[in-house]
Amino acid sequence: CDERRPSCSRCLKLKRTCLGYRNQADLIFRDESSQMQARSRQRRACTSDSNRSRLRNPTLSRAFAQVQIATTLGRLSPPVDEVVISRFYYTTLETLSDEDPVHFLHSQLPSLYERGSPDSALRLATEAISYAASRQQIQKGALLARERYVKAVKAVRQTVQDPIEARNPAVLYAILLLSGYETMIWDLDSSLAWGTHLDGAAAVAKMQVASHSNSVLSRPMLIVMSQKVLNHMQSCQPMDGAFPVSNVTTASLENPEEALFSTAAKIPNLQHQSSRVFARSSAINGTEVEELLRCAERIDEELLDWADTVRETWPYTVAVNIDQPSNSNYTPHELHRYQSFYIARVWNCYRVSRLIVQSILLRANSWLSASRKLDKGYHDVEASKGLSTRLVNDICASVPFLLGHDLSRIKLPSTRNGSIREMRSEHEVKGREQAATGRFSLIWPLRVACGSSSVPRAQKDWIRLQLQHLAECGEAPAHLAGLTESQILRGGSDLIRFDCV
Repeated sequence: CDERRPSCSRCLKLKRTCLGYRNQADLIFRDESSQMQARSRQRRACTSDSNRSRLRNPTLSRAFAQVQIATTLGRLSPPVDEVVISRFYYTTLETLSDEDPVHFLHSQLPSLYERGSPDSALRLATEAISYAASRQQIQKGALLARERYVKAVKAVRQTVQDPIEARNPAVLYAILLLSGYETMIWDLDSSLAWGTHLDGAAAVAKMQVASHSNSVLSRPMLIVMSQKVLNHMQSCQPMDGAFPVSNVTTASLENPEEALFSTAAKIPNLQHQSSRVFARSSAINGTEVEELLRCAERIDEELLDWADTVRETWPYTVAVNIDQPSNSNYTPHELHRYQSFYIARVWNCYRVSRLIVQSILLRANSWLSASRKLDKGYHDVEASKGLSTRLVNDICASVPFLLGHDLSRIKLPSTRNGSIREMRSEHEVKGREQAATGRFSLIWPLRVACGSSSVPRAQKDWIRLQLQHLAECGEAPAHLAGLTESQILRGGSDLIRFDCV
């Protein structure tokens, strides 16, 4: 309705309740994809014949294109801001499975956006990431995204200085959107800013978890803590404080990802301890090595317990790859099919976590075996190498699924309640967006796996080839990931960090 006095004339004639002007957030976040597709097909059918004749003349074709763009922009009813935000919201929502806690958080965007002022941090961050997502389709989209990003960063800085405003869930969401923008644009500057914003977001998250303990937004706030764990795993810097999960056993059943990160949060401290112990190669303290070994064994046992528990909730199918080439080139010996891309990503995060712990166990047992001539140390070294090989093989086995290949012939196992949970394949639900989500999540696991000392040369070449393929598919971080080797499994840290799990 366009008027309300208290009811517009049209509603009076039709004898219905006048609702007045439509809410702006309803207009921005409405889903008109099916209607727009139908209108687009109709317009293409009407103009296809005339377009063919114009395309025969290059000069006329260029002139027609300019007129067509101007006409389209002139007819554009909602502002461009609203178009790109709506597109970002729905395309992102389609890529998230129901199990992913980010799905719930993203579904809160319309209500949080509606409550924010035009110059609020959340609105500016939403516009920044929306323009970044549409920068290939909209002229000056990258420039507009950068302008909104700079304004959003300033707005966040001002907001977090206010103790009351800093407790608003919209502030944390704005920081997460800024991190998403940095991951999407991904260059050296943005990757460094990503780590900085995660540290700030973690401080805000701790405050909000305490003040919103009964809020529906409190659980998704732990997303930022998970990202911080990944950041510290790559920098090998110790975590300040424990991961905020009260009951790991309950979390393993209700939220396996949350339970995994409650254990993985101990790994950065273990990495830092390992670096300190082995920093003086000529004066290594045997007692400190033994203590490091015990700590690593405890964490590895916790990770194994997590896998044993979650395997009943999130089972996956393992199929032997019968298309093995006869030459010396490597291909995965097995293929994995999961219930969703999200579940596959969490399993790969578990594998990377255990790879890091195994590398520390390998280093400690190697030193003990060499310095004290212990047979047990030698056998433990061989066991760590064998387990690391299996973990890398499992990561490689997930590649076809996360690339979006059709594995429908591989049947999914039954879950604990006996039902078969079929994932929505890429052919069923917006294939390109779903596949892109799977591709992006492969970058960091493949890079870390390639740094394992137990991986043969042919397998490393295959992993680098997958990273090159990901880069050619538009995943910008994969290009640098394939050119540089991760130092994490060798006891070092990575300057360039990836938010790719």
